[in-house]
Amino acid sequence: MITVRIPSVVEQVGHGTAQTAGIILAAMQFVGILAGLAFSPLTHLFRDRLLLVSGVAFGVTQLLIGVSPNLLILALVTIASGFAYSVALTTVYNVLSDKMPAGVLSQATSIAVLGCSTGSIATTFVLSLLGTISSAPVFIFGFSGILMILVSFFGLWIVRKSRK
Repeated sequence: MITVRIPSVVEQVGHGTAQTAGIILAAMQFVGILAGLAFSPLTHLFRDRLLLVSGVAFGVTQLLIGVSPNLLILALVTIASGFAYSVALTTVYNVLSDKMPAGVLSQATSIAVLGCSTGSIATTFVLSLLGTISSAPVFIFGFSGILMILVSFFGLWIVRKSRK
């Protein structure tokens, strides 16, 4: 969702041009490499809470994107959101490989990829729907940020409930 909306946010709020947005998005993708390098230490630090932490961080960065007062803050929180997203996605696949028996790991990975792809496709429609209510970045990113935070805590609740 962020990669779809950042160019319009940059131009709409008057923070810069589409070229500026492109540089921000390139930096956001680059930070995925840093997230890969940081994944092991983060796993040791947060253990089984890493998905929650990265999901909440992703939600908070979305909220901050919506209220960014200038280009520097917008760029920093967008890049931070790329880091959080990369860590969350890596965590999902790491948990799959740790928890799934070898015989069903391929199926579980396929389902996870299918879910990610479905989410990406749905993003376009959800953004269009939200745009009919308000196209203000604070509304769109606020809504998606709060939703991400709630989904993260719901995921934690499901995991804890399944352990009982």
